[in-house]
Amino acid sequence: MRRFANSWPPVRRRSEDETLLAVATQALKAWGDPRPVEPLIALLRDPAVGDLAKALILTVLETYGLDVSDPELLGLAIDLEEYRKGSPGNGDEGARDG
Repeated sequence: MRRFANSWPPVRRRSEDETLLAVATQALKAWGDPRPVEPLIALLRDPAVGDLAKALILTVLETYGLDVSDPELLGLAIDLEEYRKGSPGNGDEGARDG
């Protein structure tokens, strides 16, 4: 299982392919026991893993029954230091015209 987290290319930022991530997400949701919870949590900690991949990992973990609203788990996926009031995309400034 440890090798899973270290060698799974679809989640690395440089190769973040939305289609591949979607397929991988569905496969992981259907994964039988033992479920790869620890390797997925390791991927949440990995700074090389992109935001989309981390969001999809959270949906997989939620399918496994983990409480993804737990601040400890959510904090692994979101860099709260980068998320500041007034920064674009945090809902603070409302919708923008493109």
